[in-house]
Amino acid sequence: MPNEHEISMLRAARGAGLTSREEMANFMAQMSHESTGFTRLEESFRYTQGVHQIPVRSAWREGEQALEAARQEALQGRPQELGRLMYGGRMGNDDAGDGYLYRGRGYTQLDRPEFHRHSVAALRVALFELYR
Repeated sequence: MPNEHEISMLRAARGAGLTSREEMANFMAQMSHESTGFTRLEESFRYTQGVHQIPVRSAWREGEQALEAARQEALQGRPQELGRLMYGGRMGNDDAGDGYLYRGRGYTQLDRPEFHRHSVAALRVALFELYR
């Protein structure tokens, strides 16, 4: 039985023109994967099993020790440095703090300033304002 979030996504997908079962299945699978079964709307940075769990190659640019220190900080509720290592200096995250500010949000985990700008235009509110 679909939950309320899945029902909302199905309605939105239909409203956006997805009609075939294959398209709908692919869309729902991607949304479910990105949002951990429609339960997370903001990237958590909680990599509890070690740095090898971190899927972003650029996060390793300052070495394993720096990444492990940032991971440990994130597990203590201070994820800003891990956000910087993962996203800072790339994908339009050029200013200090952008890597964390533009972390993944929403069902698709939008994570770039340009994606956030598009969401502001569509939703008339910044994604990072929605999840405070």
